[in-house]
Amino acid sequence: MTTSSTRLLIEQAMLRILREFDEVVALLDVPLATTAVGTTTTLKANALGRGSSNANQYNARQIKIAELVTNGPAVGEIAGVDSAGFNSVETLTVSPAFTLNVQSGTDLHIYPRGFSPETLVDAIKEVLRNTEAPHLYLITLVTDGDMEATGTTDWTGTTVTLTKVTAAANVRFGAQAMRMQGNGGAPRAQSVSINVDANQTLFCLANERVAAGTAKLVLWDVTNDRQIGDVAPTSTQRGWMELAILSADVPATCKQVAVRLEGTGATDDIYWDDVTLLPFQRGNYDLPSWLLSAESIRDVLYLPSFTAGSESDVYQSYERDMQPFPYWGLERDDRAATAVRLDIPPLWNHPIYLDVIRPFAEVTTDTGTTIADVDYVAYKAVANILKRRKNDDWKTWANQAALRARHLGYGQRTVRMVEGPSVL
Repeated sequence: MTTSSTRLLIEQAMLRILREFDEVVALLDVPLATTAVGTTTTLKANALGRGSSNANQYNARQIKIAELVTNGPAVGEIAGVDSAGFNSVETLTVSPAFTLNVQSGTDLHIYPRGFSPETLVDAIKEVLRNTEAPHLYLITLVTDGDMEATGTTDWTGTTVTLTKVTAAANVRFGAQAMRMQGNGGAPRAQSVSINVDANQTLFCLANERVAAGTAKLVLWDVTNDRQIGDVAPTSTQRGWMELAILSADVPATCKQVAVRLEGTGATDDIYWDDVTLLPFQRGNYDLPSWLLSAESIRDVLYLPSFTAGSESDVYQSYERDMQPFPYWGLERDDRAATAVRLDIPPLWNHPIYLDVIRPFAEVTTDTGTTIADVDYVAYKAVANILKRRKNDDWKTWANQAALRARHLGYGQRTVRMVEGPSVL
C-alpha cells in the first residue's frame, strides 16, 4: 500500500543526516521535545545541557515548531537562538518571539549551524518537482473522473455529502475515491457538463462499492434535462463492482451531457472511483498538462472484458490484469496549446489507461503530504544542498538516492515491447 508522509517527516530525515555537520546539534534528538513550559522567547529541554556547556553553545541555530500543543505556537513558526542565549542548563532564548508560550512536550527542529528551514524546504520542493514516478492515468471525458482532484468541486451534489477518501478498502484505483452519503434524500453527484455531437454513441463505466443502499449510474442529457436511453444500472453489492452503460446514442438535439452518480435512499452510503465516458467514434484525446513530454508515456493499457455480476449491466470490477493496448500512437507539437495527443482506434468500449511517469507535486505546507519515498527525497535533497556547497559528501547521498530511486522505479521510461506503439 502506498503511504503518505508529511514534509516535516522528510525534513526530520534530512536533519538526521545534516546534524553530523554540527557537533553541537549532532548530540540532540530529531525532533527534540521540550521538557518544561517556556515563554514566547524561551524554550526548555533537559537534553540541551548535557555535559559541559556554555552560553554561546547554540548561537545562531534556527528552531522550528514541529508539533502543535494546546496553547502553544503553531507548526512552522521559526526563531533563532540569541547570542549567548543558553543558560547552560536547559533554556534557550530566541527571537523573534513565538506567538504563544512554548509548551512542555512540544517537538522542535533545531537546525545545524549554517542551515535554515527554508534551505531544507526549497531542496525538498526541488526534488519532488524533478522526480517522476509510475502512474496510471485514466482516459475519460469526465472532469475528475479518476477522483484524484483535491475536493469535490467538480461534482455537483443534491441531498448528499461528498468527500474524498484515501482508506485502501474504499479506493479502487489511484490514491483516493469519492464517498457519497445521503443527506435528506436520495443522494446524487453530477459531473461537469461535457460537450458532445448529436448522434454520437457513448459508453460510460463507473466503479462503485456500496456500504449501504443502492448505487445507480445515469447518463444525463443536460440540454434537454432528461436521461439518455433506457439503461441506468444499479447495484447493492458490498464489493467493488462496475456499472456499465455500454452504448448510448446522443439525441439529435443534445449539446451537452453529464454523468450522474446516484443512490436511491436517504441513508445510502456509496464509494465511487474511476468513471469512464468516451465516444465510440473518437480516437484522439488531449493529454494532461502535467505530462512533461511524449517520452513520459511508457505504454497504453486497457482493462479486458468483464465478468457479469448478478445484476443487469453490472460487472466485476478490475477482475483481470490490465493488458497492453494493441494499437496506439502520439501526436506531438511542442508549439501547440496541447503539446501531446493520444491516438487510439475508435469503436472501443473498455477503460483505457496511460502508463506514465509523472512528477510528484510540490508540498506547500509543513503538514502537507506526499507519497514520494521519504528516504529517497531526503537523500537527494541533502545531496543537492551539499553539492551546491562544494562538499564532496554529496556523492555519497546522491548514490544512496540513485539506489533508492532504482528500487522504487522512479524515472524509469522503459516501454513494454508490444506491437503497435509509435510516435506520429
